[in-house]
Amino acid sequence: MSPVASVLLLAGVGLGAAFIRRQRRTPAPLIDLALFRAKRFRLALVVKSTAVFVLLGFTLYFAQYLQLVLGLGPAAAGVWTLPSSAAFVVGSTIVVHPLRRLAPGPALAITMSATALALLLVLGASPADGLGVIVAASVLLGLSVAPTVTIVTELIVASAPPEDTGAASGISETAAELGGALGLAVLGSIGAAVFRHRIVEIVPAALGQSGDTLGGALAAVAGPPGADAMIAGARAAFVNGMNIAMAFGAAVAVAAGLLAWRISPRADLEQAEAPSGPSSEEPSGREGGGGRDARAPRDGDPQVPADGLSREKCAHGIDDRRRLDPARRGDGSAGPHLGG
Repeated sequence: MSPVASVLLLAGVGLGAAFIRRQRRTPAPLIDLALFRAKRFRLALVVKSTAVFVLLGFTLYFAQYLQLVLGLGPAAAGVWTLPSSAAFVVGSTIVVHPLRRLAPGPALAITMSATALALLLVLGASPADGLGVIVAASVLLGLSVAPTVTIVTELIVASAPPEDTGAASGISETAAELGGALGLAVLGSIGAAVFRHRIVEIVPAALGQSGDTLGGALAAVAGPPGADAMIAGARAAFVNGMNIAMAFGAAVAVAAGLLAWRISPRADLEQAEAPSGPSSEEPSGREGGGGRDARAPRDGDPQVPADGLSREKCAHGIDDRRRLDPARRGDGSAGPHLGG
């Protein structure tokens, strides 16, 4: 890692820590950190981040494989991405409905398992002929990731109190953006590291830094003798790096599916908000404000004055407020004169 990247990373961690500290202390936080106390809220965020993590990581390799490995033009490559786009529409509008009949945990475990299977299908794509395999993987990925994102988004918003649904929705979108950025960075770095390790054996050292990427390597070896063999070797190195990255992504998806299985059918936030004391529908024996006995009086019990009046008048059911207020008496008399 370069010194600049290290400084930026440390600065980001410091700013994040300062932000969290500020949110804990301010009376009106931008993000209510109490939302993260709900187990279902946390797990749903992790699953959503993981789904977008593997999706964008796959997309990074999908486009390069179609154009740089199979040699398709931009228009042809774009056409072969249409099935995955249609799969996303079907997954979010049709596939999600039968999954809603299941509990959230099992439903998400199924979709994340299908996501892992889609990434493992990529391992069957060869440098020479793998168009059908990788397109099928993209379709299965769309059919699994789309309902995953739909279900977890509903879980995230439903796990928050009504007054915090806006903040929960914003946190959900931020988690998706973070997962996508990490997918590009982590899975892309894995594939790039494997590619660079393999390419040094294929591309001569005189080609310099042009062999750091597949596009640079293909451009560099186009002229020298034996270019066809080096091009085939560069493409094989890229596919090898892609396979390792997809295998890592499949392992992450399986781990997220295991975590999703722990999501309870009912929100623990609602359980936490349930009253721990006696039910409000049952008499508690005490009034909240004055702490007086709220049960019906029994014969022989001393009559306690309700507002400081005499015991005799309370015992006979006479309210001095009616005596002092003509409107409450109902007879139009003015009552005793209190003023001077």
